[in-house]
Amino acid sequence: MGRSAKRKGAEKRRRIAAESAVAVDGRQPQRRRDLRLLVWVGTITTAVFVAYANSLFVPFFFDDFPAILENPTIHNLWNLAAVFSPPGGGYPVQGRPIVNLSLAINYALGGHAVFGYHLFNLVLHAAVALLVVGVVRRTLLLPVFSERWGAVATDYAAAVALLWAVHPLTTEAVTYVIQRTELLCSLFYLLTLYCCIRGFAATDGRRWFAAAVAACLIGMGCKETMATAPVMVALYDRVFVARAWKEMFRRRWGLYGGLAATWILLAVLVATGAGRGGTAGFAAGIAWWDYARTQLWAIARYLRLAVWPVGLVVDYGTWIARAPSEVLPGAVVVAALLAATAAAYWKWPWAGYLGTWFFVVLAPTSLVPVATQTVAEKRMYLPLAAVVTFFVFAGSAAGRRILARLFTDFSAPQSRRLAINWGRGVVIGLAVILGTLTALRNRDYRSEFAIWDDTIRKWPHSWRAYTNRAIGYGAQGEYDLAIADCNRAIEMMPARAEPYNNRAAAYAAKGNAGQALADYARALEINPRSGHAYAERGSLYSQLGEHARAVEDFTRAIPLLYEPSIPLKGRAEAWCALGEYMRAIEDCTRALALNPRMAEAYAIRANAWLALGDHARAMADYTRAIEIEPDMVTAWNNRGAMFLQAGEYARAIADFTEALSRMPNYAEALTNRATAYYHAKEYEKARADLKALEALGKSPPPKLAEWLASSAAAPPKP
Repeated sequence: MGRSAKRKGAEKRRRIAAESAVAVDGRQPQRRRDLRLLVWVGTITTAVFVAYANSLFVPFFFDDFPAILENPTIHNLWNLAAVFSPPGGGYPVQGRPIVNLSLAINYALGGHAVFGYHLFNLVLHAAVALLVVGVVRRTLLLPVFSERWGAVATDYAAAVALLWAVHPLTTEAVTYVIQRTELLCSLFYLLTLYCCIRGFAATDGRRWFAAAVAACLIGMGCKETMATAPVMVALYDRVFVARAWKEMFRRRWGLYGGLAATWILLAVLVATGAGRGGTAGFAAGIAWWDYARTQLWAIARYLRLAVWPVGLVVDYGTWIARAPSEVLPGAVVVAALLAATAAAYWKWPWAGYLGTWFFVVLAPTSLVPVATQTVAEKRMYLPLAAVVTFFVFAGSAAGRRILARLFTDFSAPQSRRLAINWGRGVVIGLAVILGTLTALRNRDYRSEFAIWDDTIRKWPHSWRAYTNRAIGYGAQGEYDLAIADCNRAIEMMPARAEPYNNRAAAYAAKGNAGQALADYARALEINPRSGHAYAERGSLYSQLGEHARAVEDFTRAIPLLYEPSIPLKGRAEAWCALGEYMRAIEDCTRALALNPRMAEAYAIRANAWLALGDHARAMADYTRAIEIEPDMVTAWNNRGAMFLQAGEYARAIADFTEALSRMPNYAEALTNRATAYYHAKEYEKARADLKALEALGKSPPPKLAEWLASSAAAPPKP
């Protein structure tokens, strides 16, 4: 029999099987498989949480700041109009209202506590892994596969999901909080497909199809990649269920009409997003041919990391592949894979579908230029499932051939059990290795400095990594190293404002105000709409005592920032210094409307109320500041001073003591507590505080100094 005849025979048998029954194979009733399925579900969920346990307290970094910490639309979960209108300007949540909703839920439950956000991501990842089980298992139970794979459908599906879930290539999407865009999109992508598979297998699948359309619609609000979901559902139907395109659409026109209709929502979100603030699209400032050839290199690297997940990088910057040695190998790999995918449909349609899944899911970010990030490993989150599935089944076939050579009686039950046990052992062993690598990768995220330092060691072509590592050096007081990193970033990307801005902050911290002001000026020359640069220069002017200039810069920053609570707070402080207390109160009130947990704004407003003589309001604001930020020693001290002035010495002493417990060398609090002890007639304690003050090189107030000198031998008279 010729190859063509064999193909026709196989195709005929597949069609007959598809026509004869659409229901799940009767030999695989769910009740008989429930226990094994539950065991695998528990195993996969446990493996996920063990592999990612050390990611739960990873701090926010980079895009987390604008998307979470500077995003006022997540502060009120019940204000759905705001929640479903996430900030624009290239924010990661722009045009993704479902992602913004998830952040609002996190904020409602725990504010900005990072643990809740990571736990949410981890639960999403586990849910996606279980959907992988469901999709693969239900596929193997379809008539076209059930005869061969039905009895082991649960084991194979679980093997795919387990290896995928603990693979290190998924870490960026899970551990980097705002990359939950990938998690949510993948969740609804797979849920759409799963509901369709259940509908294909049901006598009346209309409810499943309605659920699929709903899932697809929600997914469109998560990420643009969801646009390909209706395409992959239709291809799945044609490859594994239907016998012809025409009949498929005739029988299920309602399903595909509903799925196609979800593109309308995506079109609206993309249109209102205006190219993600100019960061994506063919007008984003990057030539499409430069981007396209870089994707050839990127896809080859993604595949290498899928097979050998060592050398993961969180940010490749705006790097472009230019040299033939960077482009040609990737072109060969991509061309070979495309050819293999097309050829596979003739003999192994399942392999063809997996190859198509890989390329189609990557297509939106591979074909449409993303100017800010030409390469990103997070994009492999969902395509990786196809790669793992292929290797599980290809590895299984290779293993069976090897065992058939080793055991002449391989078909015997004993040999088959041995093969199954070996297969499970291999899967568990690989899962342990991959899970360990995932845990090790998560350690790289332990601090913002650590992840950028790791990036530079592995990929020194990212100017953004140098720019952001400089912030880490600055936080450690290593200002010269911060300046050196900014210099390197400026060499690589002289037309970007961020390195100048960060270098200015380092110079300011070193006390070189002149150089800092020059760098801020250069940053604003490059990007006159940099609200952060104006706000930071305003803070520097405040430190220099040039409060009028500070007010000018803060005023310019406020309309340029989506969440301007910080420059509002800074301007309020400058207004206080200028004696404009009502203006300070107005700015603090505006800042607190945007960020109700901004303790400094309460403290500044309290200072203004106190200056205006409104002691009740001042006391209330100091108390609220302390409740939000118990380590704010100035608030403890200032409230204590109010108690001291009111003659409530015990309460004053308690507040000064709280301040000193957090900052033992706080001279003003020592002075105030000594005064309170003196008036409370606790002279020995007053004397001890005054001596501690002198030990710090500070002089006590004149009256207390005179008293201390005269009372060295005996306590004073009341």
